[in-house]
Amino acid sequence: MELNLCQADEIEVENNEISGMTSSVEHTLITVECDYLTVEQYAAMHEVEPVTVRQWIRRGKLRHAKKNGRDWLIPDTEDKPRRGFTSVQYVVENEAHIESDEFPLLSVCESIFILQDEDNKNKFICYLNNYKTKFNSKLELTRSEVERLEHTIIESGKARVEGSIQYVPILEIIYNEK
Repeated sequence: MELNLCQADEIEVENNEISGMTSSVEHTLITVECDYLTVEQYAAMHEVEPVTVRQWIRRGKLRHAKKNGRDWLIPDTEDKPRRGFTSVQYVVENEAHIESDEFPLLSVCESIFILQDEDNKNKFICYLNNYKTKFNSKLELTRSEVERLEHTIIESGKARVEGSIQYVPILEIIYNEK
């Protein structure tokens, strides 16, 4: 886990709001290392059965888990999953390609953003993007499809969860009336 100071570039503004921007890391302020736990150790730490932890992994609930051969390792900093769905953005590392027969569009993605529909909690929206090639796709998925998609992404080991907190100054756009 890192805390970085970033420089924002290419800020896009639509309807007086930031609709997109790119950023680059200027300085790494702090890096925190974590230990990895086996399924059994993680289960003991959270007072649940190992089968429950394996189910969380299969359902995409432990988004920072890593596959090591046949075994799964979970960071000791990973929180116990909560009920409900939390939106997530995955970033594919180093121009890697996630291969999947069930989700073939993953192979061209740099970024995968998944959110739950506000009006229908059983429907999920997935945005697949590649900014370099300008590829964009929007999928509507069921809960079980989202679980399989997240498991595919996590199991590949080729993507990380994008977690960032950004301070963005208020934009004031002044329109000149003529």
